[in-house]
Amino acid sequence: MITELGTEPGPDLRRLHQRILTSDPALAGPGPRHAAPVTLSGARGGALPPRQLPQAARHFSGRSAELVVLRQITDEPADDGRPAVIAVTGAAGVGKTALALRWAHEVAFRFPDGQLHTDLRGYDLDSPVPPAEVLARFLRSLGVPGAEIPADQTERAARFRSLLTGQRVLVVLDNARSAEHVRQLLPATPGCAVVVTSRDSLAGLVVRDGAQRLDLDLLPLTDAVHLLRSLIGGRVDADPTAAQTLAVECARLPLALCAAAELAAAYPAAPLAELVRQLGDRHQRLDLLDGGGDPRTALRAVFSWSYQHLDSDSARALRLLGLHPGIDIEPHAGAALMGTTVAQARRLLSALARAHLIRPVGPARYAMHDLLRVYAAELAVGCDSDRQEATAASARPLRPCRFGGDGDRVPGRVVRDVW
Repeated sequence: MITELGTEPGPDLRRLHQRILTSDPALAGPGPRHAAPVTLSGARGGALPPRQLPQAARHFSGRSAELVVLRQITDEPADDGRPAVIAVTGAAGVGKTALALRWAHEVAFRFPDGQLHTDLRGYDLDSPVPPAEVLARFLRSLGVPGAEIPADQTERAARFRSLLTGQRVLVVLDNARSAEHVRQLLPATPGCAVVVTSRDSLAGLVVRDGAQRLDLDLLPLTDAVHLLRSLIGGRVDADPTAAQTLAVECARLPLALCAAAELAAAYPAAPLAELVRQLGDRHQRLDLLDGGGDPRTALRAVFSWSYQHLDSDSARALRLLGLHPGIDIEPHAGAALMGTTVAQARRLLSALARAHLIRPVGPARYAMHDLLRVYAAELAVGCDSDRQEATAASARPLRPCRFGGDGDRVPGRVVRDVW
């Protein structure tokens, strides 16, 4: 070495030479680096968190009590290690999506790791979106490359839950067909929240998955009129009596109120009283409230999506209820109307209530709002056997049942004046 360098090596170089000769392990450098655990930010590769919430409804009225309930669920998370799961259920057109999005935008800041949204199309013109497809969309939104998305639905769900562990993400699952439709779309971390909307009661999601259900009813009359005012302005104040009657003719159903407002806007010079007069004709009411021909807002079409999901016995029961003249019905009257046993009638009424085609109004008593009644009657009129059965039922003696006003009981009458 002295010959090669022309000088004596220094002490540092001699020490290094000796360490090389003895294969000092310290010279090997750091060992192989292990990949860090996959996190949501890592999966996104530094991209911004997903912000998928659609625009909230511009015109929104009432639901103050319901918003308070939703806020409490977010403000007071459960201590059982589960995410908050909220099921917003109710009839077609009652405003489930509008409420869910109103709340979701209000609390979005609480979920800095993202907000995911999908329309599951459980009740829609198109086929329901399979959970596997939704999971693939969500995984891509969270930064998972398409080639790394598992083919198996269960594995996709597991990857989805893994990505959300330790994160604060809001998931909005709109228009679900059933509890099974959304079960694999639920995160498992307590920092997340899920809101599901459906026409189904989603009992399985409540029982098995700990969801908290918020069932929407029709708008109170004051809120219904307020919605009309926000849509068509001063014409409501110019004729408040007609406005209230219009809200009643629309069954205080938000979708119907919006359709009526669109109709009023098309004829700005016509007084509201004229629109009320036209809607008073039950035979043309659904024709007028067709949402300008849009199949996703026309009431008849929207109601049909619920009807098409019924089994044959429940569908027949709904049609017959459209011919029932009373305000409400109980299982004994239902049995006479449907030609079944009381137990069978009770099961059919319960099934229609779970589908939000009728609603409980008392112990074992159910009612249907006027617009659904018109739709059900149209179906029944188109089915001769329904009319014949209803007419025959009107002649059968029955135990006293309530019709008309509070406490009125008309013995022996179930169906009269079938139209």
